[in-house]
Amino acid sequence: MNEKFWDKQDHGFNMSNNTKYLNTNQKESFDGAIPATNATAYEVLTKLSNRINTDDFKQQAVQLLSVFAKQINQNPSGHTSFILGINNQLHGKLNPIQTIYNGRIRVHSRFHNNQLLINLELQPLWHINSNKPLQDTLIATKIVNTDTDYWTINHITYPQGELVDLSCSKEKISIYKDKIQIKVALTNNAKQYRPPTLQLTLQACSDKVCLAPKTVTIQPN
Repeated sequence: MNEKFWDKQDHGFNMSNNTKYLNTNQKESFDGAIPATNATAYEVLTKLSNRINTDDFKQQAVQLLSVFAKQINQNPSGHTSFILGINNQLHGKLNPIQTIYNGRIRVHSRFHNNQLLINLELQPLWHINSNKPLQDTLIATKIVNTDTDYWTINHITYPQGELVDLSCSKEKISIYKDKIQIKVALTNNAKQYRPPTLQLTLQACSDKVCLAPKTVTIQPN
């Protein structure tokens, strides 16, 4: 879709790439009998951005929205699909499955009976620092509650780290690799329910290099 219909210069998706019979500069934003194509594309891009956690789709979604922002403001009733997509992006629930570090790590969260299970799957040759790394310079894998008005963390169960020798360190390093699960026991403090919001901080490393730390927002359904 990007290769055939995305306008790399002025942004937005063209209706067609057929230069012989159709005006390829026409870009649909107004809802008709079916949702506008660019509104649907915007929703797809924002969902991909949330799930894959990469700036590429997020930037493209912003570029797409900027093309039609003036039209949406002037005639919101005719751009219902765009407005719904914007509302879902601003106030909607996050996808329980996210991938980070260009797919090297998969994060899957599940919430049941006030217990949050966070499952991490790491590609071969990659690891993250454990919750208790042995070196002060390494970033620990850590869960933080960002919704303290509604939720309290009672207990977090981190898996035990594996001590390994790596070429990048003269000392043993405590790591997680392959598949791990973090359990978070929570208590709801408010009468009104809303899903908990937490942040997971971690740092992906290989035997040779450590990438910049990342913080992932987790809001299970």
